[in-house]
Amino acid sequence: MLGILNFFRGSVRVEVRGAYPERFLNICAVNRIGFWKMARVAPDILHITVTVSDFKRLRGYAKKTGCGLHILNKRGIRFFTNRFRKRAALIAGLMVFSVAAWILTSFIWVIDINGFVNLDIAGLREHLRENGVYIGAYSPGIKLDELKNDILIKMPELSFITVNIRGGHAGVEVRKREIPPEIQSKDPCDIVARRAGIIASIVVKSGTPAVKPGDTVHAGQLLAGGYMTGRSGTTITTRADADVTARTWYTISSKMPLDTLVKTYTGEKTSRHTLIIGGRRIKLFLNSGISYKEYDKIVKNNRLTLSESIILPVSLETETFFEYTLSGYGIPEETALEYIKSSLPRYLPAAENRKIADEKYYAFVENGAACVTLTAECLEDIGIKQLITERQ
Repeated sequence: MLGILNFFRGSVRVEVRGAYPERFLNICAVNRIGFWKMARVAPDILHITVTVSDFKRLRGYAKKTGCGLHILNKRGIRFFTNRFRKRAALIAGLMVFSVAAWILTSFIWVIDINGFVNLDIAGLREHLRENGVYIGAYSPGIKLDELKNDILIKMPELSFITVNIRGGHAGVEVRKREIPPEIQSKDPCDIVARRAGIIASIVVKSGTPAVKPGDTVHAGQLLAGGYMTGRSGTTITTRADADVTARTWYTISSKMPLDTLVKTYTGEKTSRHTLIIGGRRIKLFLNSGISYKEYDKIVKNNRLTLSESIILPVSLETETFFEYTLSGYGIPEETALEYIKSSLPRYLPAAENRKIADEKYYAFVENGAACVTLTAECLEDIGIKQLITERQ
């Protein structure tokens, strides 16, 4: 506590040099001049610390005792501020910088959106703009609670949204709404075929089977009826449930040109820079044309920041162009045909519990392209539920 007090009122570290420095200390004590941190560094040399106000009285007492005084250092807020008296431009610059930093952190310069893969980014940005969140927006005026409620109403695919504003950065976090499983209706239903095939097996858990293994069925055909007949001959409706496995066939084709173009980079590249201030773009290059006939372009944006929360509305965009040439390349027929064969099964329509029982490939070359046709024999569940009212 005493150290803080001495910092505000100021202190001076003094070297006292004389034949009898003890006389100097005695006269200081008689006149109530306080000193501390006394150190004797030599028989005729003492170091003491006094307040600024007491230091002004020391010179007279030093003359009386035949001692000399030498200032070693000065400490305190008054000496710290005195250093900047002749540096008005520096002080003004610091003040302007502080005000500018405070103003800049009151506006949004960067918006980062994190969420699920299929998020409608453009739609979300439009809703954010309608609620005051956009580049250059004054952040203290944004009502975050109203924003969240409005966007959740307009975008039902979202279950959660939060906007965290730190300085010039707005971080938007969203979560996808998980659609609850459909509540199973208790209405009577049949099991019908989703696609054509030959029945391999049928296990009826509820209802009455309408087909047997070996039967050929077409799409929409009844596989298990939603009714049951008791021993007394009474028939009641129910929800049919059955596992129906059928042999199905798929035919898919693909082709690949045997002659293709290959990129070869020449090693030549050129860059051009654009200064972006707010929403204004200032080109730092004269010729906007690119002399390369074929090229790849990579764009990097470096934003000027002072800290994580102080983001300046200034960025430097760098476009780099890499030249390449195109040359013809012939793919061997066997290589092309094998590649198509290995990739074709991935293009079968998606279905659960499907197993490929047999595959037949028809490969040939026609008009400079490798062609492959796959006929796949599969085992899969083809039964789907259909309300009896829909059938009627």
